[in-house]
Amino acid sequence: MLRKMVDLQIEEARNLRRILKRRTKIQVMEKQLGERSQQTPVLPKAMPATFQDNSHIFGQILRDVEQTYADVDTLIKEMDIYSIPCPGRNRRATNSTVNGMCLELKERFMVPFSIEMTAKAFWEMQCVDDYRVDIQCQVQNSEQGVDTAVVDFNATYSVSDFIWRSKVRKVVRKYVKNNATMLIYRTFVDPKRSGMNEPIGVF
Repeated sequence: MLRKMVDLQIEEARNLRRILKRRTKIQVMEKQLGERSQQTPVLPKAMPATFQDNSHIFGQILRDVEQTYADVDTLIKEMDIYSIPCPGRNRRATNSTVNGMCLELKERFMVPFSIEMTAKAFWEMQCVDDYRVDIQCQVQNSEQGVDTAVVDFNATYSVSDFIWRSKVRKVVRKYVKNNATMLIYRTFVDPKRSGMNEPIGVF
């Protein structure tokens, strides 16, 4: 189980690397063409985050997580998920729909674990801060409570001839309600190319 948790975190790190690599290619192409895209907004220069900056950002992420939970909870009620037998499936198709949802599938199935074991496994998977990949990471802060975990770290790696540094902040929140557990997490990534003040952007 722990191996699967680490593998999922490795996949997250690889996805981040692919995003930055794709952005590098776009910037190189723009430079070769001698012009920058007019649709790209001018972003402020990346600056080292202070404790106050972290507090502000983590506060914003927590508010976003709370709003996401409220939206998901509302969606579950509107879709009436709990009325579906377990195991069971509900299918609804609207063949006349031209723009929008034309097929909806809802499914509930049993897992060979208790609710507590499943929630604990997913909680530990999202809170793990050990990234075993070819990326140098330095964890600055990692706090875990009963229902909230925050992780703050720097990642340094190379893409072609460029060295990238990314400031990553992650918040995981656990909600337990009516014999159900919901985990929501959001990640704030602030990449910057080493030795240059040119802004990269925020993902």
